[in-house]
Amino acid sequence: MVRAIAASKSPCMTARAPFAAIGPAILGLLLMLAAGAGAQTAFARCDDRDASADQLIASCGQALQSGGLTQQQRAIAYGHRGLAYHAKGQNDLAITDYTLALRINPTNALLYFNRANAYDDKGAADLALADFTQALRIDPNLGDAYTNRGVVYAEKGQDDLAIADYTQALRLAPKSADAYVNRGNAYLRKGQDDLAIADYTQAMRVAPNDADAYYARGNVYLKKGQNDLAVADYTEALRIDPTNANAYYGRATAYQKQGQNDLAVTDYTQSLRLNPKFVGTYAGRGYSLFYIGRFSEAAADLAHTLSADPTALYSVLWLHIARTRAGDDDAASFAANAAPLDHVKWPAPVVDLYLGKSTAAQVLAAATTGDQRCEAQFYIAEWQIWNKQVEAARSGFQQAVDTCPSGFTEYAAARAELSRLPR
Repeated sequence: MVRAIAASKSPCMTARAPFAAIGPAILGLLLMLAAGAGAQTAFARCDDRDASADQLIASCGQALQSGGLTQQQRAIAYGHRGLAYHAKGQNDLAITDYTLALRINPTNALLYFNRANAYDDKGAADLALADFTQALRIDPNLGDAYTNRGVVYAEKGQDDLAIADYTQALRLAPKSADAYVNRGNAYLRKGQDDLAIADYTQAMRVAPNDADAYYARGNVYLKKGQNDLAVADYTEALRIDPTNANAYYGRATAYQKQGQNDLAVTDYTQSLRLNPKFVGTYAGRGYSLFYIGRFSEAAADLAHTLSADPTALYSVLWLHIARTRAGDDDAASFAANAAPLDHVKWPAPVVDLYLGKSTAAQVLAAATTGDQRCEAQFYIAEWQIWNKQVEAARSGFQQAVDTCPSGFTEYAAARAELSRLPR
């Protein structure tokens, strides 16, 4: 999102006068002039673009309390202090100051724009929309207001309105990488992948070092299964911004889909160093570790996914599979993890098989869709491996490879397991 733009600045207005002999009769005037000079000095500090947020809050507050400012200067001081509060995440205080400034200067489009940003950061989308719209009534050429109003429309799920605003922003500022990336995101949500790619590509043309554009285009290529192109874009995003945990995650996922699981593990690990709270990265790394036969490490990662959602059927299954393939006796832990699960919906029949409450034939009979049947082949084959039924497992894994979509975890795992079976 385009961030807040500073309110209109005014030249410093600190008054200076030559010294002269002053008699007692004009002592009151002297005091008034001194107060006015102090106010102007404080206002000059309030109007300093290089000052920190805390410094602006202090100096603008001092200037406003002095009583020596013109009305226009008061509006500017409220606006600047509002920006400082906003920078510190104190949105309510920022909104209060912007509102006070607007009472003095109700035709300042930038004040409406800034207050709209604060409303949006606070989660007050409708108030933000109203202020962006008012800013555009006053100044129809304020392109950033179109961009940011588009962001709010997107947050509300109104992507057609968002696209219209981003398009208008681009008419006013054809080199706005933000507007291209945002419009690309909206097209992507609408399933218009090629239009999204075109916008991300245009963003790169106008801003060659825009890491977000490369990352976003990499996501579309990943979605389309064009993993080589995805890897190239994620790599460029990371060249520009080596701290982008999401780009490491995306590249790891593309590597995983290419079967380059050692590289995937490396990138998932780097992503976790940068963002250790993203459970999805543990899941991704856990699967890659499973594919390359590092079962104990896979189990440790997959335990994170279960802790995030103890009722996730697939998480319970995969943790049990990894632990069992690592040679651990997981029966008691698996039974405890399975106890609170829904034992009706798929893949509950597989859970029952692993608990000894069902048979392979019953699992196959419970699979009613093609995807469920392909998964059933894999999970039954895993159970057969544990029970030393190697040839039956080989057949099941092969059927999973033949029938599962290539994007399924069970497909990749079945291929990996086949490669490990003795010939």
